[in-house]
Amino acid sequence: MPISVAFITISSIHQYPFGTSLRNILGEDFNLIFTHPESKDRVRMGRLSSSLEEPWILRTWESEEAVRKMRECINTCDVVIYGSVPTDLVRDRIQSGKLTFRYSERLFKKGFLLGFPWWLRRLVRDFWPLNLPNHHLLCNGAYCAGDLRRVRMFNGRMWKWGYFIEVPSAAPPPARREGAVRLLWAGRMIDCKRLDLVLKAAGRLRASSPPFMVDMIGDGLERNRLVALREKLGLQNVVRFLTFMPVEQVKDAMRQADIYVMSSNYLEGWGAVINEAMAAGCCVVSSTGPGAAPWLIDHGRTGYLFPSGNLDGLCKVLASLIDNPMQCRAIGQAAWEKMHSRWSPEVAAERFIQLASGLLGRGVPPDYPDGPCSRA
Repeated sequence: MPISVAFITISSIHQYPFGTSLRNILGEDFNLIFTHPESKDRVRMGRLSSSLEEPWILRTWESEEAVRKMRECINTCDVVIYGSVPTDLVRDRIQSGKLTFRYSERLFKKGFLLGFPWWLRRLVRDFWPLNLPNHHLLCNGAYCAGDLRRVRMFNGRMWKWGYFIEVPSAAPPPARREGAVRLLWAGRMIDCKRLDLVLKAAGRLRASSPPFMVDMIGDGLERNRLVALREKLGLQNVVRFLTFMPVEQVKDAMRQADIYVMSSNYLEGWGAVINEAMAAGCCVVSSTGPGAAPWLIDHGRTGYLFPSGNLDGLCKVLASLIDNPMQCRAIGQAAWEKMHSRWSPEVAAERFIQLASGLLGRGVPPDYPDGPCSRA
């Protein structure tokens, strides 16, 4: 028996692939509802997509009819997923016992003691009163479940989740270009991204490693400081700073690169760029800080991890890969396979329907060992 699902969130290119996959399965029994337009930062980064203008997507800031339809979905759908929207939208639904999923990144990105006072009001108002058997959590990142356990929420009702990007159906090409090993970074140049680690690693490895080049795509508050650090380290012939590019150009750069470096600290809730690089068949070297890293990267098989903020750890991994660039392609191939078989939006949609149907009593609840909808 089919189920009806509504997904309510803010406008984001990262939510569109999963929403499209659910729409392809459920048809008009699924509604993707955006409550706010894409942020200015995302538009400036080239993250705005015409796909978000699909006629079947409800955009509540455009009309009262869209708002009315959203409220109808909240009241009547078998399942509602909500995130980054006021809890009051779904409070009555949850309290009435209807199956509802909250999706969230971790609560205490700055640490429990620093984060708890800020979150206390939200916990008292929006979390603890709604700690009900029908209210489940989709954990966007490996550290989310631990944060919620500390505040006694969603016990036994937390599921692995994330952001899902389109994965090419064809495997990436195994060959690589001759010449210098190519490293890549892309995103907003802000403090939590820890781009200084990449520059310092390049400075340390330049003298002892085979030739390599680093491209940094993006802009932000830290750019001028990072350019100055490049000059100080004498890396003008090794590191290039490139401005924001459209998404497809960034993906093409990932396909051409040997190594993608993800240097963010624990303030990075998920880190969808890891999905994108792995789906492009690029070997990802990531800090343990982003929530996506421990779930998507099997160290030494589908990528490499180094302790967040640890320059020695980053240098050790990069030195090994720069010395053995063909290993990068083998890892990139395995990364693509994992994204294609376990972390694609199509897999997430199918698994979510099975999980929700089981929780509604319309089948046996699945017990996935790993990936989306496995226990967090």
